[in-house]
Amino acid sequence: MNESSKSAHSGFLRKSGLFILLNSFSVVWEIGFSGIIARLPEGDYSAALALLKVFFIVVTPIAALQSVVSKEVAAFSVLKEYGKRRTFVARTFQLSCILAVATLVLGLLFTPYIANLLNIGTTLPVILLFVSIIAYFPIPTLWGVVQGLKRFYLLAVLQTLWGALRFLFGFVIVIILARGLSSFMAGVAVATILISLVALLPSRQIFSHEAVPVERTEMFHAYSLVMPVIATLFCITIMKNVDVLFAKSFFSDRAADAYSCAALVGSGFFILSAVFLVMFPLVSEEKARGGDPIVFLLKSCLLVAFFSVIGLAVTLFAPMLPMYIVTLGESIPGAESLIRLIGFAVVPIILINLMTQYFLAKHQWNFLPVLAAGMILQLTAIALFHGSPHTMLFAIIAANSIALVGMVLFTWHDHRICVRQEQSMSVQA
Repeated sequence: MNESSKSAHSGFLRKSGLFILLNSFSVVWEIGFSGIIARLPEGDYSAALALLKVFFIVVTPIAALQSVVSKEVAAFSVLKEYGKRRTFVARTFQLSCILAVATLVLGLLFTPYIANLLNIGTTLPVILLFVSIIAYFPIPTLWGVVQGLKRFYLLAVLQTLWGALRFLFGFVIVIILARGLSSFMAGVAVATILISLVALLPSRQIFSHEAVPVERTEMFHAYSLVMPVIATLFCITIMKNVDVLFAKSFFSDRAADAYSCAALVGSGFFILSAVFLVMFPLVSEEKARGGDPIVFLLKSCLLVAFFSVIGLAVTLFAPMLPMYIVTLGESIPGAESLIRLIGFAVVPIILINLMTQYFLAKHQWNFLPVLAAGMILQLTAIALFHGSPHTMLFAIIAANSIALVGMVLFTWHDHRICVRQEQSMSVQA
C-alpha cells in the first residue's frame, strides 16, 4: 500500500463523519424552504410543489452523470492521466449542455399542456421551471468533478449553498415582497443559475492540463454506467418513498398524516447516505490502483451503524423531538408510536444503498437483480399487510431486513470471487 493509499484509508472515517455533519446543514435549509412554500397564497402552494416534483423527475436521469464523472475523474487521477481527465470532463459537460438545450425546446413545446394539467392560469411559472431545469443540467458534471477530486468538504458546502440560496430567494420573494408563484419560480431559477456558476470554479484545476484524446471505447465504457445508476436510483427511490403513497390510499386521512410524519422523520436518517459520496471515488481509485476496496464499504457501514444507533435511540426514547423538528412545532396525533419504529425500516435501505454504490464504483451492476428483488419484496409486503399503519410498518421492516441480508450475502459472495481471482493471478505470476 503506497502513501496516497494509506492516506485515503487513514482519513476515511474522519472525512466521512465531517461530510455527514456538513451535509446535514442542507437539510436545515430544505426544511426552511418547505416552510417558505407553505406560505405561498392559496392554490400556489400545491402548484409550486407540483412544479418542483416535475423538476426532480426531469433531472433525475442527468443526475446519474455525477457518479460517472466522479468515478472517471478519480480513476484518471490515480493513473496520472490528467489530459484524458480533462477531455472526459469537457465532453461530458458538452453532452449535458446539449441535453439541456434539447430539454428546453421540448419543455417549451409542452409548457401550455403542463400549465393546463396543473391548473395554472399562466405559462410563466412553467417556463421558469424549465429555465431552472436547464440551469441544473451542468451541475451533476461539475459536482462529480469536485467529488472525484476528493474535495468532499467543498462538495458539502456546494450542496448546502444551493439549499441556502433557494431559501434566501424564497424568503425575500414570498415573505418580504409577498409575491406569488411566478416570482417564486423565478427565485428558484436564479438560485440554480448561481450555484451552477459557483460550481464551475473548482473545475479550473481539471483544465490546467493539456487535453489528451480519449478512445471512443473508453467513453462508451464510462457512459455504460449511466443506465445502471438510473436503475439503482429508481429502486432506492421506490423503497424509500412508496410506502407514503400507499399510506394515503389505504388509511384514513388522520392515519395517513401520522404515517407521513413518521416517514418524514425517517427520511432524516438518509443524511447518513451521504457517506457514499466520500466512499465512491475512493473505491474507484482503489479499483484502478489494483487494490481491494472492500475496506471502504466496511468502514462506511460501520460509520452508518454508529450514527444509526444514536438516531434510533432518539426516535425510541424521545420521538416528539424529531416530530417537532420536521413539522416546525406541530403535533401530529398518532405519529409518536410510528416514529419509534420508522428508523428500523429506513436503516436497512441506507446500508443497501451503500452496497449498491460500492458496486457501481467498481463498474459492476450484477447486483441489480438482488436490488430489484428487494424492492418487489417490499411492495409485496405492503400489498399483503396494510391492515393498519403499524402492521404495514412491521411488514416493511421485515421485508427491508430480508433484502439487506440478501445484499450482504451477494456482497460476500462477490468478494470471495474477487479474492480467488487475485490469488489465481498471483500464482500465475
